[in-house]
Amino acid sequence: MIKGITFPISEENYYRIKQGKNVFVKYCTFKQLKPNQVIQFYVTPRKKIKIKAVIKSIEILQLGEIIKKYRNELIQNEEELSKYMKRNMKGVLRKEMPRDYSKPLVFRFEDIEDCEISPKSRIWTMGVYIRTDSNEPI
Repeated sequence: MIKGITFPISEENYYRIKQGKNVFVKYCTFKQLKPNQVIQFYVTPRKKIKIKAVIKSIEILQLGEIIKKYRNELIQNEEELSKYMKRNMKGVLRKEMPRDYSKPLVFRFEDIEDCEISPKSRIWTMGVYIRTDSNEPI
């Protein structure tokens, strides 16, 4: 059973979460995720999971809707988000990525906690599910 998800983030985005930002946008195909599950952030340069939180909501939105609704809560700034979405849409159009990638998932989270977990397996760019009996990603 799925308990949550672990996503890799940059050091800069880690500090934005620490400053209170709580909306993360990601192209992924994790259909089993739902509110009240765990979301963890693996800080790539540190090679550690440093943030653990609870998913409050998951939405599928276009860029304009994301900016309008979550501008002040976004981990990624507008410019970063725009570049990220354009880069991923090019992959969808060239058929390098699944059609499910045409719109990103928007994760809003709460109950943010610091943690220090060294994952036992690789954290893929797309993210990794967390299974029921573990905080460790598979």
